[in-house]
Amino acid sequence: MKTNSIHLFTLMFLLLLSCSSTNKLFNPKLPRREIIDFTLVYDSTLSLVYTDSIPLGIIAKRNNYSVRKTLGFAKGYTYWNKYIIKTTHGFVKKGVLYFNLTDCLKGGKNILITVSPKNNISLQKEFAIPLPYLSSIDFDFSDTTTIATKSLTSIRLIAHFNSGEIITNDLKHELFDYIKVEIDNGIFHENEFYPLINLSSPYKQVSLSASADLFSTANSSITLPINYSEHYVFDFNGAKGIDGLHSTSKEYESYRFPHFHGKNGNPGSQGYPGKDVSVYIKTNIDNGDTLFSVLAYSPSIKEKAIISKPNGSITIQCNGGAGGSGGDGSDGSDGIGDTDSTDKVYAGKGGVGGNGGNGGNGGSVRIFCDSLGIQALSQIVIENKGGPGGKGGEGGNNGEEGYDHPATKIGAVFGLIGTLGRVVSLASKLNRATKGSNGLRGEPGKESDINILSSDSIATSISNY
Repeated sequence: MKTNSIHLFTLMFLLLLSCSSTNKLFNPKLPRREIIDFTLVYDSTLSLVYTDSIPLGIIAKRNNYSVRKTLGFAKGYTYWNKYIIKTTHGFVKKGVLYFNLTDCLKGGKNILITVSPKNNISLQKEFAIPLPYLSSIDFDFSDTTTIATKSLTSIRLIAHFNSGEIITNDLKHELFDYIKVEIDNGIFHENEFYPLINLSSPYKQVSLSASADLFSTANSSITLPINYSEHYVFDFNGAKGIDGLHSTSKEYESYRFPHFHGKNGNPGSQGYPGKDVSVYIKTNIDNGDTLFSVLAYSPSIKEKAIISKPNGSITIQCNGGAGGSGGDGSDGSDGIGDTDSTDKVYAGKGGVGGNGGNGGNGGSVRIFCDSLGIQALSQIVIENKGGPGGKGGEGGNNGEEGYDHPATKIGAVFGLIGTLGRVVSLASKLNRATKGSNGLRGEPGKESDINILSSDSIATSISNY
């Protein structure tokens, strides 16, 4: 009995001691553990030119001198929902700042982030993440580059940042959408320069300038010489004729016994003629340099170029198109049956190949030139030949005899199987099947005339283009 009283007393003492400790733990009179200071950290090793997100972290000091870090970059355990975060550009999600560099640069040279703990909203701090900004722009091109009319010249833009980083416009960075390129005599598009052509008054150089006033005063300019020593090819050729279709079906014949002959291939169509072309040549002399402005056009095509004397050259092609190839003839069917059979089928003959189409005629050319323009004819080559005729189709193979036909033995001796064309021989008299003949090649087209005329209206005709 006495022992039980001692145990009961001990239990009551422990219970009272526990209640006393708990009251101390949740006693509202004790100071709260709250954040008294904090700082924002981020991955400063990242290149902000090439990325659109930055990992962030918050390191906070509490009033009991303990330190708490957020999940993620700071390698802590505090959830991000314990903080209120606002930013001037982009947004923050689960400790990562997402932003657009171009939009940020429009608003200044920093991304501003405001942070306050939810359990101490009055403690609010602002942090700035510096952005790289555009410091200069350069054109990248070879020192030996000379721009020739009708050709494309590769010229890159290079943007330099204060951070030492560079980007080029072949990387398709959106920043280049805000860099303005101006050209006095051409078009600049996707790293390539398209020079314009002034036939009436050829220019000898072209100027390019680039600026990015939206972000800074960065700008650059270059002047490139024009080289008129290129070789040009003007294509006024006629198109090739359409090829004939190959035959795949059989043709039935019932002389004495049935035959299934191959059908003939379809003929190719005629090639299209070369276009008739008018050529105008105007001479320009500037400081002893002679340039020839050349305009060539047909009703559907216009070509123009400037060549220097004596280095540049032009080939004007208005050849006729080739004739279409003939289609192949189909094969004859094999014979069926033997000597005693009443159900015989003779072997079929191969179909004849289709004839090739005739070539198209070359286009006629009229050349109008001023008194000095006649000198340019040594640098201008005219091609207006007729197109070649189309190839004839292959004849179809004959079928094999399916019984002891006398012609089989004769054919074995004389090698008549596979003979080209329709063979009139002892084998054919015995109804021997033969290979179809090849189609005939088409006739070539004709070359057309070239007429050279002097004209006082060259300057007027040239200036209209």
